[in-house]
This record gives sequence, structure tokens and C-alpha cells, in this order.
Amino acid sequence: MLCELAEVLAAPLTTLFQMSLDKGAVPQDFKTALVSPAYKKGEKYTAANYRPISLTCVTCKVHILTSQLMRFAENRKIFHPNQHGFRKHHGCEKQLIELTSDIANTLDDGEETVACVLDFSKAFDKVNHNKLLLKLAQYGVSYQLVSWIDDFLTGRTQRVVVDGEQSSEAAVTSGVPQGSVIGPTMFLFYINDLPDNLRCEVRLFADDTIIYNTASNHQILQEDLLKLENWENTWDMEFHPSKCSQITFSRKRQPSDQPLHLHDTLIPKTESIKYLGVTLDTKNNWNMHVNNTAARGNSTLGFIKRNVLTTSENVKATAYKQLVRPVLEYASAAWDSVSDTAAKCLEAVQRRAARFICGIRRTDRKTSTTGLMQRLNLPPLAQRRTERRLNIFSQYHHSDNATINKYICKATFSSSCRHPEQYFIPQSSTIHHQRSFFIRTAKDWNILPDSSSLLRPPSA
Repeated sequence: MLCELAEVLAAPLTTLFQMSLDKGAVPQDFKTALVSPAYKKGEKYTAANYRPISLTCVTCKVHILTSQLMRFAENRKIFHPNQHGFRKHHGCEKQLIELTSDIANTLDDGEETVACVLDFSKAFDKVNHNKLLLKLAQYGVSYQLVSWIDDFLTGRTQRVVVDGEQSSEAAVTSGVPQGSVIGPTMFLFYINDLPDNLRCEVRLFADDTIIYNTASNHQILQEDLLKLENWENTWDMEFHPSKCSQITFSRKRQPSDQPLHLHDTLIPKTESIKYLGVTLDTKNNWNMHVNNTAARGNSTLGFIKRNVLTTSENVKATAYKQLVRPVLEYASAAWDSVSDTAAKCLEAVQRRAARFICGIRRTDRKTSTTGLMQRLNLPPLAQRRTERRLNIFSQYHHSDNATINKYICKATFSSSCRHPEQYFIPQSSTIHHQRSFFIRTAKDWNILPDSSSLLRPPSA
């Protein structure tokens, strides 16, 4: 409706927003929320296993203040470089690429990596309003905007809605609304100083935190966990030790078995973890992740078969591309070092989809599945993963030299090079390092033709 009536509503809404900012006051309608509980995992009858999504007034979900605040933070380089949540040109895939590259480098040096995935208890809901405003002011956010945010957070109310039934109204005294546009940005400011004074590597995706170090520096990791306890006490946040996990990435038959504690509670050890939707295991070989991905892909394909069986070929193909293929390719640039056997497991899902789309029975052994995929314009998934890796490598090459130089360095141009943007390929002692993102993709990058658009900056 707002889009359809944009010409009529633009002027009064502009006046409303400008008055709100000038006076540092937010209309009460902007402060009420209907909370829709989104199930995460675990027992469904336990309220703690639901994420409270606040459904707020649509007209208050404007990106003007948020975009200006984010531009201010990015221009001043306020956010920690390892924070990839809710930031432009960042994301889960790049976070996983850098994490797995660090692990591969450590394995190549003959070391082990000990990592802890930390779980916050209701992170967004525990943000202390006064301490948030203090941090915003310390980072240099204008007094006018801090005053507006203060009023935006003060006097909020909410009701829980389930199956059309509403709870009684309750006051919201802490936290940032997870259904608002500006809420995640405020959380980034609040959690930004978590890695300060830590000696281990820390990576964040909003509140998803992983801290890691070599096994030989186990004591430093334990000391950093104690520092994080002090941080959470200072800023009213809370880790959930029983939901945290510890994993050791190693090439040894008997990996290091050194315990880590948080709040005097032993952090559980595990053979695999799920971080940002990707399964990492101790051997870093991706077999478990590929098996899980193929199973989810086949399950989704089965759902499509049951619901669009009698539709046209075009509808079936669209359903596959929109619902199944994204499952098979999620964060694929980070795990494209899979074995040939694992790669075939993923390709098999697409081949089944091609036969379903074209209406070919399982018992038909004469029809070429390869020919069907060519007719449907479904290139092999391995080819698409390579193209994805090259696209992300191009983004690093043109905009993030600090990160790419950490893993691989530019080569001296010579007449034998195909183009002047070559990278030097270092020697690898392990298959993990050889097939890691930056090393493997640099090889593909070096053989690109000089005419490739990937070699040119995006604005060119």
C-alpha cells in the first residue's frame, strides 16, 4: 500500500519523520509490537526454544536512519573487522571462508586448532538501554540521534500473538526489537567491543561467536574465556555454558584433549559443530556437511514432487531452482574442497530433479540425464561452485586487500602471465591447505583470460 500511495504519502511521512528526529520523540504506535514466537530447536513446549520476533508498525521500518548510522560506522571503521553480521559486503559465506582458511593454515603448519562456539542466552533481549546509549555516544553518534534512539527504546510495550490469540500487554525494559530495522544495527554497536583485549582470534556474526587458537596456546584460550566472563558481567549479557561447544580440528589420530571452562562449567566437547548453517567436523573434510546437505536437498525435492507433480515443466524447474538448489549451494564457496565422491552425492540430487522435471521415470535407463540438464540449462553444481568462488575472490581482490593479503600475496607480473592481477601460489604441506578457498581459487583466478570481467573493478 505504501508503494502504491508513495506520491501521496511521501510529503506527510517526511514531515512526520523530520519532526520525530528534531524533537527526539517517537510516536507511541511505533513503540508497540506484536511478538510472534519463531521456533528454533529443542522441546517445543519450552518457551526458551523460541525466538521472539517483534511485528512492529510498518511505517517506522524506514531505512533512512539505519543506513546513515551504518554509513557512519563503516566510514569510521568502528565495527570489528571480524564482525560479519548485518553489514554490507559481509555475510555468512565470507565469515566461513576466513574461518576455514585459518584452520587450514594451522593444519598446514602441523598444529591443531581448538575452537569454542559460544551461545548467548537471549542476546538481543538483554541489551541494557542505558549502556547502549553510552556506547553510541562514545562511538561519536550525534546527540540528536542518541536522543531519538533513547525515546525509541523507552516506553515500549508488546503482546504475544499465537493462533490469533493475544496475551496481555507487557512493558519492554531491555533489549532491542528483533523485528525492527534499526534493532540489529544497535546490537552491532553494543557487542562491538567484545573482542577487545582478547589474544585469540574471535569471529562474530551478530551474536554468533566463535573463538579459537592453536592447541599449544590452550592456556591463552582459557584466559580469554575468563575475560569474556568479565565482559558479559560488565554489559549485562550472559553466555549459556551448557549450550556452548568445544571442537579440535586436527590431523592427528589422537587430538589434544585439554578441557576448557566457562563459569566454572566444563564446555562440552564434540566431533562436529554447526556454525552459521554449515557443519564443521574435526577432520575438516566436509563429508558430514555434504551428507546433511544432500539429505535436505532430497527431502525438499520430495516435497516438490508431492505438490507440483502435475504442473508444467517450467513450474517444476522454477520450484527446483528456488527451493532445492539454494539448499545444495548454501555457503558453497567455503566448502568447495569436497572430495569427488561427496561432489557426486550432490550432483545426484540435481540429476534426480532433472528427470522429475522432464517426467522421466526411474526405470527409464535409456534417456541421458546429462542431455536433460543441458536442455533445462542446469549446469553442473561443481561448475557453479567454481564460478561462485571466483566471484567472491573478485570481491576480495577489488575491495578487501587487508584480508586477502593475510592468506595469499600478489605475484610479480611477467610475460608468461595471462593478466597482470596474478597471485603467487605458496607450497602446501597438506591437502586441507591446498584446497582451501584462497589457494584453490587463486589457481583458477590466475588462468582467467585477460578479457574476464572479474578482473575489472565493479564500477568499471
